[in-house]
Amino acid sequence: MNIPGQIQYVFLLGKRDCPTLVNVPQDSICDPLFRLVGCLPQTMSHFIYGVEFYETMKRENLQLGYNVTFVYADATPEEINFLADSAILPNIGLKEEPMVLINCSRDFEITKYYISLFKEHFNERTLWVDFNLQENFSSYRINCAVAKNEDDIIAWLMSYALKYCHIDYSHAPFSVPLIYGTIADSGHYFTPTWVNTHILNTLMGNWLWKNELRDDEIIERQAQCSKDAFDDNNGHGTSRQDLLCDQIKKIRTVENTVLLNMLKDSRCRTFIDQLYSPLIISLPYTSKEMGITEDKRMSVDDKRKVKQINKILSAEYSLNYTVWNNLDGLSPEEILAFSKIQQEIVSKRMNFLDFVGMLHCSFKISPYMRLPIMGKNIAGDLSKVGLNSLNSLKNAYRKKGSVRKIMEQIGHILAVKSMAPNFQKLLQKIPNQIVAITDLPIEWSLIDSVPLCFTHDVCRLPETSPASILSQFVEAKNRPYVIPKDILSKTLVIFGNDEEAFENSRLPIVELQKHLGFKTRQCLSKKDFFDAILEETPELIIVDSHGGVDLKTNQSHIVIGTDIVTGEDVVKSGIAPRLVFLSACNTFTTYNTVSTIANAFFEVGAMAVTVSYMPILIQPATVLYARLLRNLEEAAIRNIHHNWLAFISHLLRTSFIMSPLEVLQSEKIDSTIIKNLGRLNTLSMDFRNRSQIYHQLHDKYSMDQIGVNYNMLLPHYLMYSTLGRADLVRFESAMEEINSFRGISGNIPQNRKPCK
Repeated sequence: MNIPGQIQYVFLLGKRDCPTLVNVPQDSICDPLFRLVGCLPQTMSHFIYGVEFYETMKRENLQLGYNVTFVYADATPEEINFLADSAILPNIGLKEEPMVLINCSRDFEITKYYISLFKEHFNERTLWVDFNLQENFSSYRINCAVAKNEDDIIAWLMSYALKYCHIDYSHAPFSVPLIYGTIADSGHYFTPTWVNTHILNTLMGNWLWKNELRDDEIIERQAQCSKDAFDDNNGHGTSRQDLLCDQIKKIRTVENTVLLNMLKDSRCRTFIDQLYSPLIISLPYTSKEMGITEDKRMSVDDKRKVKQINKILSAEYSLNYTVWNNLDGLSPEEILAFSKIQQEIVSKRMNFLDFVGMLHCSFKISPYMRLPIMGKNIAGDLSKVGLNSLNSLKNAYRKKGSVRKIMEQIGHILAVKSMAPNFQKLLQKIPNQIVAITDLPIEWSLIDSVPLCFTHDVCRLPETSPASILSQFVEAKNRPYVIPKDILSKTLVIFGNDEEAFENSRLPIVELQKHLGFKTRQCLSKKDFFDAILEETPELIIVDSHGGVDLKTNQSHIVIGTDIVTGEDVVKSGIAPRLVFLSACNTFTTYNTVSTIANAFFEVGAMAVTVSYMPILIQPATVLYARLLRNLEEAAIRNIHHNWLAFISHLLRTSFIMSPLEVLQSEKIDSTIIKNLGRLNTLSMDFRNRSQIYHQLHDKYSMDQIGVNYNMLLPHYLMYSTLGRADLVRFESAMEEINSFRGISGNIPQNRKPCK
């Protein structure tokens, strides 16, 4: 079904500014008005029909997302020309969709510039939003409505709907269902909860919800909320995270209600974790790269501020998001200075993460969880698999279980230090795929002694740099990608060296090529590498070579022949693959990597990039991408996995299940072992079986049956991470089956007329 009337939100920003600290976003993308879009509808159908719009999204597996654009006051002529050529400027008032221009600038000269830029396009289908109107604003005549607050926006949308949209009154438009009373959310005063509050109210179509308190009353309530958090179990409570868990459960209650009819229908063939909306998790990490180094030329006051900033950045946060209990001994003046700097740095960073999290939630109307900031409390353990430890890790692989113990220790700390018991219990029950905004290896988190990525499909959006998280939303929104049935013919495998060990391991790949039809190229120079991609124009590329990190710049790269291919090389190359699998060491390390080769592939249009955290062994790495190619042959034409995240997660998960076949000698592998492992492979497709399978693999009975101690196996699957919104990359074959299922349930009529 084509849902008409998607609303375009255009944020008119001030001039660009540069961030002063790593992962602290610049002021220009941290405006408080960014929150506004979260309480507004995505489309006019969303505004009119509320929860019925949500039902249609679920039934038809739609992924819309807010249609947002960001315009800078110092945009270059090229950028303005881009706006003029796109759907921003020329189509204001000409298309069915309404346009909401949100002026974030408090500089009247900049406001005048935007008025002059847009005024010839203003008409009754356009709304100018300005919460900081100047007294002389009225002297600039614009032929469109002006909103000074949220109520004005809702009133304008109502007027627009009544005037321009065909409304089927048999479906009770502008109503909020009775179920709302049991799951109502009228707002809380712990900052990240606003995301779920807006999601729940917009999901139900409760557009008239608003916080009636004055600004000073809200500040007072927030202060009391903070005090309560400090008093909760003497600073060791979890009430704030429990509140987020309760919100997630409310959103799931509505989702379960909507999905009930779909799950009953025999034609709805899908795995449950791919049917639910993904859970969006933010897990901030303060690395040592975020600190400031003192300079002898600094003044005494500057040095004092630097020390305060570094102290803030090194503070350890509790499960209740408090930090004061770790900053004892401060004077009242130091506490005041600390609070001011925290507002400038930490609060700005967290507010930005919440805003970007809200945007990413909007694709599927997902629940949101922001976890406490991690830093020094995990840095020591992370350093064991960090940049300076990469060479020693290669030797540690020979010691059975040593690297595994390091990973498990990090996974244990991640879970214990960032996830409250109630959230861990929630993760054990909810089958959602997970999109994590973090630089940390959240996949390793041990939930009931099981790595999170074994039970859940997990993809990550690196927090470094903040602008990239925002750009990945825009890319996923504006350039969605569907995996075609003939994806193998559009796949290129690049052999990046001619070393004997690599060539011997590639012999099965060469044989597979004859049957599957993908292409291979051996590239021994940077030029060969980019020429091959430009000539073949693949949609999926697999790079089989060495990788590494420059310890001076903390930037990762891949090695082609004797050449180093950097992120800058990728950005300038003109290539444009949509999916990337890097079978190369250290392309996304766990500790203090500022810029990665993966970010560069995102910049040229990739939707998902699978990379390695650490050194990977040649033979199992080659076996893994060989399985990828074999499995892709069937997944591309049959409705097995709805999206790339499900496919790649199953591949990595089952590589661990099947790993005994790599370590057992051929004479010890009998048909019973293969049959048992195959059965576990199949059972692992269902979320409800995975935790049990993991524990079963590690008990003595299974070890005796198979002849391999899983506790001593190198967990090669944990060395990979899939970056980007892989959950939004769908298979054409799955979408075809969804199309045949459309119209079975739901309330929005299929013959709805579009807006006039």
